[in-house]
Order: sequence, then structure tokens, then C-alpha cells
Amino acid sequence: MSRPPHSSLAAFVALALLAPGCASGPERAAKDHGGVVSRDLIKTTRSWDGTLLPAYPRGQPEINIKRIVIPPGIRLPIHLHPVINAGVLLRGELTVVKENGQTLQLHAGDPIVELVDAWHYGVNRGKVPAEIIVVYAGTQGTPTTVIQSDHAAMASWAGTWSAPSLSRPNEPIRIGLAADGTATEQVGTYRGTGQWKMDGKDAVIRWASGWAGLLRADGRDGYELLTWKKGPPGKSSPDDRQPARRLR
Repeated sequence: MSRPPHSSLAAFVALALLAPGCASGPERAAKDHGGVVSRDLIKTTRSWDGTLLPAYPRGQPEINIKRIVIPPGIRLPIHLHPVINAGVLLRGELTVVKENGQTLQLHAGDPIVELVDAWHYGVNRGKVPAEIIVVYAGTQGTPTTVIQSDHAAMASWAGTWSAPSLSRPNEPIRIGLAADGTATEQVGTYRGTGQWKMDGKDAVIRWASGWAGLLRADGRDGYELLTWKKGPPGKSSPDDRQPARRLR
């Protein structure tokens, strides 16, 4: 089957923008006179398994729209989403399975309001690629997806760490790594945020400031923090290398 033209996505976005409450002035007139049809695909306060959606978290809102294509016969790894998200399957079929075995079967055109903070996976049991557009409504610095295998490794690194600071040599930097992939840093009165993930056995941190860090075992029963003023980490020699220790 040939790939559907980009007009499919354009139509989806157009209909979303023309939904009640979003259209005004000329847009509303277009709905009445241009032959455009707008209808709710889904409107709910619950995810597909019936669980009530959580309150939106505090912080700077961030919208992330992904186009995901899953080839036939492919099963995604077990994962969870820390943020509210919803999507529409554009073509193919997709089966979503919770850890307890509860399933949702999607066909082309079906909407889905995904699970939040619940382990699940998707599998394409059809004969054509499954293509889905997903909108994630989260906050800046919060990952949209956490893989279960990575989550277990991340739990062993989560905590508070300390190391000498490159920017302020007389003040140590305190780094907080949360199991959800968010990171915080404090040097004196300065506070920063970022995201972190596992890269093999190392913890890679990308700060909102543009700096990057890497926490790893030093091979001598200790740890070290490598720092780059400009990421990505590992692509060049670090600007700084200091011993690190876990505070808690």
C-alpha cells in the first residue's frame, strides 16, 4: 500500500483547529461556507482503560506532536507516559496492551486517550504499517515516554549527587536525578533544570542552559562527573572532569 499523502495530516490538524472553542472570525465562516466539517473524535476525562486523567502539573506547558510509524509485526517495548497524551491512528491497526492484559484494538481513524503513568505496550499485528499522530500535553523538561528497562537502570542512579563546579570552583554543584528523567542542579544561588537518561551504564544529563554532563563509575569504586559547556556529551573531550559522590 502506498503511503497516504501529507494532506491526511493537514486535514487532521485543520479539523482540530476548527474545533468548537478554537475557531473565530474567518475560521468560523470557513466552517459554515467552505464545506469544512468539524466533529469531535473523542472528548473525555478518562484514559482508554477508564482511569480518571490526572491534573495538569505546574510548570511551563510544552506541546509535543509526534508521527509514529510501527512496521507490521513489530511490538514496542513496555513503557509509560508521565504526561497526558492522545492520538489518532491514521492507517493500519494497532493493539495496546496493559501489564494486566487489558487491551484496546485500534483501526484506522480511531482516536485514543493514552494511559498516564501505567506500563503498557503497543503491537502491530496487521499487514501494513500502523501510523499514528500523538499529541503530548506536558511540561518543559518532562519526558513524554519512559522505557521500562531504562526505568530500572535509572532507579539505581536516581538521587542527589555532588561534585566540584566548573563555573564556580569554590562552590560544589548539587545534582538531583529523578526517576522520571528530570534533573536539577544547584550551585550557590543558581538553580537549573534539565533531563537525563541512561546511555549504557552512564547517566547523561542535558541541561536547559545548553551544558551537558555525564555521571559514570570511575573504575576505582567511585564516580566521576564529566562536563561539556556545549553538548552533546561524548562527541568531544569534556571541558571538565571531577570526582562525584552520592549524597542520598
